[in-house]
Amino acid sequence: MNAILRFAGRMLPFMACAFPPLLIWRGLRVRALRRRRIYTTVGHEALLMLFLLFLVGVASLTVLPLISWEGGPHIIPVQGTGGLNLLPFRVIEQTRYEVLVNGNSNYFLINFVGNIVMFLPIGFCIPLLWRLKPGWAVAVGTACSLFIELMQLRLARGTDVDDLILNTLGALLGMLSYLLFRKVAPKLCEACKMKP
Repeated sequence: MNAILRFAGRMLPFMACAFPPLLIWRGLRVRALRRRRIYTTVGHEALLMLFLLFLVGVASLTVLPLISWEGGPHIIPVQGTGGLNLLPFRVIEQTRYEVLVNGNSNYFLINFVGNIVMFLPIGFCIPLLWRLKPGWAVAVGTACSLFIELMQLRLARGTDVDDLILNTLGALLGMLSYLLFRKVAPKLCEACKMKP
């Protein structure tokens, strides 16, 4: 639980800084759409804002420089590399070792579950917000994950093919959750989309 709170604490300042410019941008965008007789809904705009803030939070954890807020905000210099793993499913063995040998359950929560859960909103929100085929959500999730992993080649955070696999799995599970949500609450689902 402490690890989750620590990650949330790292995301929130970035999300708070991004909120005003995103709000202004969406206001201007909605006005421009109305001039073209394209209308949005309150549900769409609220969910889109949350989704964009979430993406800023993910970027803060994966590709943006680390910032320390102790003694005033300052960037923590990135030194070295975090390593490169191109062997698929190595994370399973590492997780087994960390949990069973070292008793480190946080490793499982952060590296395994965290990589899946972090991409659930991408798989869920993309088909919910836009009139796209749900399969696009998995493609976008995979592309976002690949972008993050390639960016991390230059950061001290590590690049891992297993992260790509787990992130894609998260986007797939998010898309499947959307398909279930669409069956259970079709009217609510439609309220989150822009009007055709």
